[in-house]
Amino acid sequence: MNDISNSSPLLHFILFADDTNVFFSHKSLTSLSMTVKQLFLTGLGQTSLILKTNNFVLFRSHHKIVTQEKFSLLIDNIPLTQIKSSKFLGVYVDEHLTWNVHINNISIKIAKSIGVISCIACLLPSNICLNLYYSLIYPYLS
Repeated sequence: MNDISNSSPLLHFILFADDTNVFFSHKSLTSLSMTVKQLFLTGLGQTSLILKTNNFVLFRSHHKIVTQEKFSLLIDNIPLTQIKSSKFLGVYVDEHLTWNVHINNISIKIAKSIGVISCIACLLPSNICLNLYYSLIYPYLS
C-alpha cells in the first residue's frame, strides 16, 4: 500500500463472508475520482461484481469543505449512490467518522428493550428481569 502523503492513492480491500468493501484514500477529490473510475474500468471491471448495495461514503473531516458539488461514481454504467453512513461489521460509520449514527441506532434498540422489560417487570421475579437485561440490552453495551 502507498502512504497518503504520496501523490498516489491508498487502496485497501476488506473481504468478510459475502461482503466486500473497497477503501480508497487521496488528498485530492478529483484524483480520487479518476483513480476509482480507472480501477473499476480496468481491474475490477473485468471481474463479475454483484452489486446488492451499490453505494459509497465520502469520509472526511467535518471541517473540510467539499469543493466539488456532485461526486459521482459508476460501475458498468450503474451509478453508485452517495450515502452519509454505512454499517460495517455491525458498527455504523458516518462520513465524519463520529459515533453519532451508531449511538442513535443502539439507543433506539435499547429503548425498545427497556420498554418491554419495564412493562413486565412487576409480573416477573427479579432474576428473570435480570436475564432479560443480559439477553436484550447488555449485548449492545458490550
